[in-house]
Amino acid sequence: MKIDNQTSRYIYILKGILILTIICAHTASIFDSKNIFNQMASVILVNTGTIGVPIFFLLSGYVFSYNKKEKVIFLKDKMKRLLIPWLFIGTLVYLYVALRKNGLSFQNYIFFILGHYSYLYYLSMLVFCYLIFLFLNTKRFRCFLILISIAFLSLQMFSFIKLRDPYINPLNWMGYFSLGLIIAEKKLEGKINIVVSKYNKIFIIAFLTIQIILAYGNIELTYWNMFYFPFEIIAFFTIVSISTINRVYFNNNIIYAGKASYSIYLIHMPVAGIVARLCSYVDFWLITLLRPFIVLVLVFTFIKIVEYLSKYIKLFNKIRWLIGF
Repeated sequence: MKIDNQTSRYIYILKGILILTIICAHTASIFDSKNIFNQMASVILVNTGTIGVPIFFLLSGYVFSYNKKEKVIFLKDKMKRLLIPWLFIGTLVYLYVALRKNGLSFQNYIFFILGHYSYLYYLSMLVFCYLIFLFLNTKRFRCFLILISIAFLSLQMFSFIKLRDPYINPLNWMGYFSLGLIIAEKKLEGKINIVVSKYNKIFIIAFLTIQIILAYGNIELTYWNMFYFPFEIIAFFTIVSISTINRVYFNNNIIYAGKASYSIYLIHMPVAGIVARLCSYVDFWLITLLRPFIVLVLVFTFIKIVEYLSKYIKLFNKIRWLIGF
């Protein structure tokens, strides 16, 4: 059984919106700002930046549930599509960071690629989920993982457990992946759409209100913050609500961004750093809020150019593959 075209369209729209939230996390830093509105804008970006990764894991679990390929074929396909761009772009980004800061180290390079204190943790955790659920994809196991993940996240939220690098702890992410599997298995997307169609305006207003309250209180959320679960639930329904708006649903650029989300994710990091640095010289809240959009436009345009050139120059076909598109 395959995912139908309408569902695929929704998934690409969600990914297109979610990749922007991830960019928000990496463009939020401000330096010595004395403008309270700019400080609030930074907090809004930080909190928005926590939305994307859990929902990406959920969507990955949802799509994975439709996989009917043999285990070896599935792994070969994923390694071809994920591993090569991961290593290629990851290496370039590491060189960019290392040559500017601490210098080259093979150990640090491996840690960086695997996501230890780097933005690439999502990929190592995603591959871990694929490996686990290829062999242990049962109803009981999925429910068990969700409960364990909730328990483990709760222990971190209330400071009973403190991990050196919680981003590379699979238990923090496998619950979201499991939830995506359950949504697909139980066909819950229809019920989610019903809830969204009835209360979409309420979700959007609630989300904006919470963002303003958190920003005013200078409260920056993390994935293991005690306020995170309710925030993420409202954010999820808000993102789904936004995706149903006609101007969003029929926006080909958002769909393209969704299709190119893996490439955007890989490439955006150094661009985000440069844009955030340059924009930090302007202590104005609107410029701060525009940062992720600037980064997205720049990376989006680069990918578009590579795609266009790949039609005429064979070399750019390889470049397109190397950047994950």
